Amino acid sequence: MLPTIKADTPLTVTDSLSTGLFWVGILLYFGIPMLGWIATLISMKFYPLDDKKMVEIQSEIARIKAEA
Repeated sequence: MLPTIKADTPLTVTDSLSTGLFWVGILLYFGIPMLGWIATLISMKFYPLDDKKMVEIQSEIARIKAEA
């Protein structure tokens, strides 16, 4: 049986952690970065950058540097 802690009692180092708190910690530590990684992959998939566009961008950057 897990010990219960009153809401007005602050946690201390000697308090045991519940399994719910453990899974919330795991979700925050691993789940949130995974969601960010998946969002990055989706955004890269639909980003309109191909070989021709990259050459256009590089030549524009070179032109701007030559003018400076």
